[in-house]
Amino acid sequence: MKKIKRFTAVILAAAITLIATTFAVNAASIDETASSMKFDEEYTCNYSDKAEMYDYKVDVSKKGTLTVKVNTAITYCSVYLFDSDCANVPVSSVNVTTGKINNFGEAEDPFACFSTNPASGKTVATTSWEVSKGTYYIRVTNTRDYREGWRYEPYAGKIKVTSSFKASSEPVLSYFSVNLKKGSTLQLGGVFTTGSGKIEWKSSKSSVAAVSSKGKITAKKKGTTIITATCGDVILKIKVKVTA
Repeated sequence: MKKIKRFTAVILAAAITLIATTFAVNAASIDETASSMKFDEEYTCNYSDKAEMYDYKVDVSKKGTLTVKVNTAITYCSVYLFDSDCANVPVSSVNVTTGKINNFGEAEDPFACFSTNPASGKTVATTSWEVSKGTYYIRVTNTRDYREGWRYEPYAGKIKVTSSFKASSEPVLSYFSVNLKKGSTLQLGGVFTTGSGKIEWKSSKSSVAAVSSKGKITAKKKGTTIITATCGDVILKIKVKVTA
């Protein structure tokens, strides 16, 4: 079901999501091996010349964007994110400061793989995911891919890892207040809402102010009413005060 995408001329930036085939890891093993990670603190992964993985557990308190930054001289490294059910979360965006992104955006590779910049011998990059409230597992490896049967040549060295979280900028709305004179009208649809999807309008006191199926208010008599706009599970309420 489509939702009201923006309220009161607040433009919400849409994340670019690359669709990829997801996969899962063993729930028990990743929870047992994952270390707790605090946001905005740097952690160091020390790798030998064997294929290895570092798993970190983070708790997200609300909807938003989870970002992981890697800083390394290892030739190849990969970053994954798994949800509380240990299912892979597709990457939404990648930003490379130095280095190169490899095997990203392809259906069989729902993760971010980086290689170093030949000139500097370094990789500095971030990977972001759109997440909801819950527990997530970050996996950082020293290979191009660490799925079962996909373990490429490993590389020794260190990877510095930092995670951060930014809550969604989507507004949490309660009431908007509108003052109207008796006999006046106000078109709410197109003024207070933009985007696609069927909107249902309702007035708590139609005798004070009525609202049409297209969001047009007609002030009838002195008093106060609540106009409710519903689209899917998104609800906007406007308090309308009619004066003489």
